[in-house]
Amino acid sequence: MARTEKISEHVLWDNLKREANTHLRKIEALPLVEKVAVFEKPPFSKIQDLLTTIGKELSRIVLHQVIKETLEAKNTELSAKIIDDVLADFSFFFFPGYTTQDKKHRIFIEGMKTKEYIKQRRFFGGIGYQKLRLQEDILKQNNIDLFREFLRGNLTRPNGLFKFDRLYYTDNPSTLAYNLALNKFYYTNDYPKDELPFQAGSTHFWKSQQTYKGQYFPFKLKSDQSELRILHIGTKQANEFSASNGKNKFSLLINKNELNQAGNIIGKYLHKDRIPISWDAPEYKEAYINWSYSVVNPVNLNGFNISRQQLQKAQNSVYSYWLSETFKGESMEMDYSKIKKDLEDMGYSYIAQNRIKTYQEYLSENPDSRKNIYEIYFNNWYTLFLESHGPSANLGTIMLFTNHRLSSDFLIFCSNLIRGIYNELRLIETISLRQIKDFRSINHHHNKIINAFRYYVDGIFENDEKPSKDILTYYINLIEGFMNVEEMIQTRPSDLMTESEINLVNEVKNMISVYKYFTKNYSRFAYLFGKIKIDEVHFKAYTDLKFLTLHIPEGIDNFTIHYYTPIFQLLLKDLIENVIVHSKPGKPKSEIVFHPIDQEHKAITIEFKTNNWPNERILTKMNMNSFGDLNKGWSTINNIIKTANAYSKKFKLDLVFPQSIPENLKDSDFFSIKLTIRDDTD
Repeated sequence: MARTEKISEHVLWDNLKREANTHLRKIEALPLVEKVAVFEKPPFSKIQDLLTTIGKELSRIVLHQVIKETLEAKNTELSAKIIDDVLADFSFFFFPGYTTQDKKHRIFIEGMKTKEYIKQRRFFGGIGYQKLRLQEDILKQNNIDLFREFLRGNLTRPNGLFKFDRLYYTDNPSTLAYNLALNKFYYTNDYPKDELPFQAGSTHFWKSQQTYKGQYFPFKLKSDQSELRILHIGTKQANEFSASNGKNKFSLLINKNELNQAGNIIGKYLHKDRIPISWDAPEYKEAYINWSYSVVNPVNLNGFNISRQQLQKAQNSVYSYWLSETFKGESMEMDYSKIKKDLEDMGYSYIAQNRIKTYQEYLSENPDSRKNIYEIYFNNWYTLFLESHGPSANLGTIMLFTNHRLSSDFLIFCSNLIRGIYNELRLIETISLRQIKDFRSINHHHNKIINAFRYYVDGIFENDEKPSKDILTYYINLIEGFMNVEEMIQTRPSDLMTESEINLVNEVKNMISVYKYFTKNYSRFAYLFGKIKIDEVHFKAYTDLKFLTLHIPEGIDNFTIHYYTPIFQLLLKDLIENVIVHSKPGKPKSEIVFHPIDQEHKAITIEFKTNNWPNERILTKMNMNSFGDLNKGWSTINNIIKTANAYSKKFKLDLVFPQSIPENLKDSDFFSIKLTIRDDTD
């Protein structure tokens, strides 16, 4: 019986999940607008941080597994010599991919950044170990406690343990070749329009899009009827069989001297007539798409029209190049002349001449890149398919590169744990998108409310007609709509940013008309001012709004401005509400004054005046916007200003409060708030 190294592997898995949870919590805690942005557009930094952490923790788990298997094979216990021997040959690389729910993006770890690879052509990388050696004093003292602490994740500074330039790295010749020849962003953004169009192949999509009538069909391996969940491509050792299958894994081993034909070899073994799958129905075999994946009608562009089979032949040649750069080994020199000739014969001369390069050729053309790429090669490529219940819920695929063979049981355990983490990420994404959908629906109804509002005010209030029950119901819905918009200010403000032309004077007049209607009935008025408690004894001061006057200088009656209508109307609502309610109950007096247009600065100022001054403490809070959950009316006003200015590059709102109370306060001294709107559209 082999003696173990006295480290619980469950602790290592726990560490991975704990560290992943840290990133998931950070994403979950973001405001909705920022949370959705995590999944919608580059740079996807928060998801890349999560993937990087998974890779770092997984590297320790794989190293632990290799050491465990080594100890079992030698029936010995852990020693510094065993560790050093394993590390001398140990290599690991984690190349992840998370697919967003709308399938617009597959998110990888971002690798090398150069002038050539700008943001929309991101350099896809991963995370891995470079080859490590123990320090001499660790070997001499046979002190392996530090190494145990490192595996457990407790050793944050491993400099005293290993000899290394950099513990983790993101790029190697494999990622370089991937980005040269298999990065779809290159073919989308930079590919010459007059060349025969090309689509990069995808092992991920090859497996994830195998469907019949919209549903995944079973991929049962012939050997034991287990589902194909792991694809293993490795280099062949002496006396090994080329292909084997079972325990959820199909393995294909290739001689190193045949690497420049690796893509073609894989294509033959994964052809529908040869792949070791037990087809449950002939329709499944008929629907199966051969590796590597491309759409049914791949290209019909700029006068070109090629078949899927033609395109796959070219894709296989490109895979031969990528796998050669992944597996070749430091002492091997690769000749890609045959790959280039095959591509040129198929009409892909541009790819042959510009995208197929050896590692050394690339470095000679880009010497500054040498410091970013570690020349590390591998013997095994594992693809773990994180399938969900259907194509629309596809999570992604992870790839592992190692110099050691990993068992199916271990890889399935890895797959299940990472699938769980990805599912939690998908849950955050799904809930966020659902909330966005709900708020967009609210915004849609709000726009209908605004249109109806204009119709009724113009058609009924100007004629001083008595509103019907239907009209009263409408106004209740109107106020509810404003409440919904206030909620959207806090959650999805970008949905409110629909620019339209508004007449400032008309907007103020319309809003005052609404207030005058509601003050005719206490219950209606109390509903309107639901956020502010008003004693009924004070209500008589507000039943007649004659004290609220409007001053409009000549020349601005038809003044219009392009602005965000819902934002501005909500701002008006809260400003007028506060002007009315904060007038003196016994002697109310309020004014709304339009100042002359500032033609030089393309600005107009509206002053909201009331004869009831706040105390110094409240006035200070107004200027600092520090009310918290109290005095929500004032806080909402400031939040609307902040939101509008944050999302607009053309328009600005400035809100100015008095700095102090006059020493000898008179009844004629108004407390006023000045709202200035600048239109910088030109």
